Amino acid sequence: MSSNFRRITSKQAASNLKYAVSSRLAVQASDIHAPYEDAPGGLPGSKNIDPLPVGEGRSIDGLPAALIAIGCLIFAFAVGAIIYFCCLKNK
Repeated sequence: MSSNFRRITSKQAASNLKYAVSSRLAVQASDIHAPYEDAPGGLPGSKNIDPLPVGEGRSIDGLPAALIAIGCLIFAFAVGAIIYFCCLKNK
């Protein structure tokens, strides 16, 4: 172990850190220790997430455009129906 590592994790340094953290954050700091060894396979969150594979010719390529088009048609019919009912009410 390096001398800096031993200085940081010594009993006196841990006691000083506990006091500083407790006084500044107004919480109880009770367990300051050396870093844990890596678990086999790595710790959760320590590895990058693999990108999703991009397939060729997926069957849902046009789905977002189709959903937007259907939504626009429904919106247009709803606006038309509101205008139609307003015209009926005024007669």
